[in-house]
Amino acid sequence: MSMQHKVEERRGTEEVGQGTSTFDPAQYHANIRTAWQAAAPFRRAWFDMLEAEEATVSMQDRIEERRGTEEAGQGTAQTRQPRPMIAALAAAGIVGPVVFAVVAVVQGLLRPGFSFVAQPVVALVAGPSGWVQDLNFVVLGAAMIAFAIGLHLGVLRPTRWAVVGPGLFALSGIGPLWAGLAGPRPVHFLLTFLGAATGLIVLSRPMARDPSWQRLAGYALTTGIAILVVIPLHSLLALPADAPLHRWWGLFNWSALTLWLTCTVVLARRLLRVARATPSTVTRDDHRT
Repeated sequence: MSMQHKVEERRGTEEVGQGTSTFDPAQYHANIRTAWQAAAPFRRAWFDMLEAEEATVSMQDRIEERRGTEEAGQGTAQTRQPRPMIAALAAAGIVGPVVFAVVAVVQGLLRPGFSFVAQPVVALVAGPSGWVQDLNFVVLGAAMIAFAIGLHLGVLRPTRWAVVGPGLFALSGIGPLWAGLAGPRPVHFLLTFLGAATGLIVLSRPMARDPSWQRLAGYALTTGIAILVVIPLHSLLALPADAPLHRWWGLFNWSALTLWLTCTVVLARRLLRVARATPSTVTRDDHRT
């Protein structure tokens, strides 16, 4: 009996073990329901958090939408009024470069032996008529500074880049102004074109976010980069008398001037249009061009 009892006890133990390892669907679903009920507080907290976040985002969207509507209304009311100061500053960005280019080219054509390939624009300062080019530098510098102020006041939305960009661009006006008053030096070239290049590159960022300026953002960025490429070619490979590209010194100088002044006129025309038009008019013009 003792041996039989041990066998039955072992058999029962094995059956219990087998029963324990057998999958029980009812017990499984009961465990799931228990775990689900236990997690109920966490679920409620999670969904409450999502609802609160959605409500916050929705409220922010409504506030921004209302703010944008109010700003658009204010901008329409403002731009429908005359903005003579910004228009005048924009006109300076057109007249200054055009007058400078015309005066410089005419002087170069009238001066015997002058070469636009070999000689830079500062060579026109030498000689009896050098005062004309000195005055030309002063006028250009003043016009560029005025245009930079116009960019700050009337072009872009008030962001950090919209302040830094015009500030850097103003350096391109300080360079020629200083050269005209104190005589041209290599530092004036670097100040002028580094200011123009970095100013255009920085300005391209807020331009890309402003509907009135988006189409010119890539042009401003490309021009700024091109000027940065010309600067070392001019200053290191063409400016020194023994430089390998010295015979083309003037070509690099006039090329940098062309890039800079052309882009300035294009941006000044846009500023003049923005200053004179309502936001809706500018938007329609952007879709047409």
